[in-house]
Amino acid sequence: MKIKFFRVLSLLLCILLCSPILISCKKKEEDKNTNTASTVTDDGYDFPESIELSDGELNIYNINTYYNAIINLDAKEMKGETVSDAIYTRNRNFESIYNIKVVEELMDFNNNDNNFNVMADNVYKSYAAGEDRYDAVYTSLFRQYSMVQRGLLMDLNELTELRLEEKWWDASLNASCMLNDGKRYVASGSLNLMPYELTWLIFFNKQILTDNKIKDDLFELVRNHQWTLEKMYQIAARAITLDGNSYEFDAGNATVYGIAVHNASPMHFVNGTGITFIREDPERKYVFRCSNSESFSDISYRLSMIFTRSDGTAIGNYYETDHDDGYVPVFNKGKALFLNAELKSGMTLKKVLNTDVNYGVLPMPLATTDQENYIADVSNSTMFLAIPKSNRSPGASATAIDALTYMSYSQVMPIYYDQYISYRGLNDKDSLEMLNKYIMPGRIIDRGILYNWTNDFVDSYNQAIFNGTSYSNLVAINTKPVNSKIKSFFSGS
Repeated sequence: MKIKFFRVLSLLLCILLCSPILISCKKKEEDKNTNTASTVTDDGYDFPESIELSDGELNIYNINTYYNAIINLDAKEMKGETVSDAIYTRNRNFESIYNIKVVEELMDFNNNDNNFNVMADNVYKSYAAGEDRYDAVYTSLFRQYSMVQRGLLMDLNELTELRLEEKWWDASLNASCMLNDGKRYVASGSLNLMPYELTWLIFFNKQILTDNKIKDDLFELVRNHQWTLEKMYQIAARAITLDGNSYEFDAGNATVYGIAVHNASPMHFVNGTGITFIREDPERKYVFRCSNSESFSDISYRLSMIFTRSDGTAIGNYYETDHDDGYVPVFNKGKALFLNAELKSGMTLKKVLNTDVNYGVLPMPLATTDQENYIADVSNSTMFLAIPKSNRSPGASATAIDALTYMSYSQVMPIYYDQYISYRGLNDKDSLEMLNKYIMPGRIIDRGILYNWTNDFVDSYNQAIFNGTSYSNLVAINTKPVNSKIKSFFSGS
């Protein structure tokens, strides 16, 4: 299956010239009838001469669905859907170049988090049986720690074929996944859209701003580094509308809340301020300790002010679609100025709820104007790349994954941003700027959540903020059990 380099480039050029779906959609009106395309050479990507996979297949293990997010890495046919068709074309291009078939094995997820355990068990069974069943696994961050502890995953840093620092990979996210021993078991890149879909951010209703004569330009606040928790609270308070004497939800009344949120939102706001809870001690061991206890107290106080329902500032629960008072339906009904949700909720609003809300997107707010960068955390349910130790040709698999990831970066991502997101509602250049410049470059995954060290603490904290109970001693209460989990994790791995 030796393929000379010039043949690879020639074939790729031919495919690019013949596939209209690969042509960037960001064209000026006067150029819309021209068909031009070229190979991308300024990214520094060199397509490998050949990829030697013994069975001629790249076998990827993934789940079939997840709460309206785009997660599939292949499409069986062209459907007339822009992103799906781009994914289909990307994979067929790869197959034509390397004579390797992309095979995605899908586990039936059925919106049941316990199925992540099934995936981990299947990877283990393959490893225990000595089977080379999967070249790559897209595993949930929520459950990947169990695979690490069982010794099922390779250290991706050993696979130099994965160029994880290049722009077709997610550098900030991947840095979050690194352990202090230099090992990294999962990674995110452009091949998988789920880490983009499950990025937490702020939606806002433009009409409610107008109705309440709120003249603040929210995009300019972001650009001027003035989009803070305090500023969000001030603006949200000005949008509140009282119908009767209660802010209890009623689909039929005229009540408008400041912000609709998920029950897990408090910690997403904390992460957005740059506060972390897993630190290194002088011996380079991980310990549970708030990075800035004074700031944490201040941020927690501000969040308790925002999340109380007594003044109509916030309404929150876990429901994305199937309850009238769900955080996304409330926003969709025009009953909240702000919505804290994942990017995929833009798809939910358009595709599931058929919204007519004219909305924009903003990054998670800063703690203060002194904070250096905007930060967005990614849901712990996100599927990241892992290479199982049962893989007998990990270098070849990594080469194939890197090539596909680059092809996705150059062929799928422009369509995802330019068409899909715009079609779903982000139809203004300011929102696209927010995504490209302020939201996506600052994505992280909390290391304590990633390795299941702080999950119980986070649950307790979120409940305390929502319930108006004490949060001041939660760090102290959880110090011993979290440190015990950390110790167990490393002894287990």
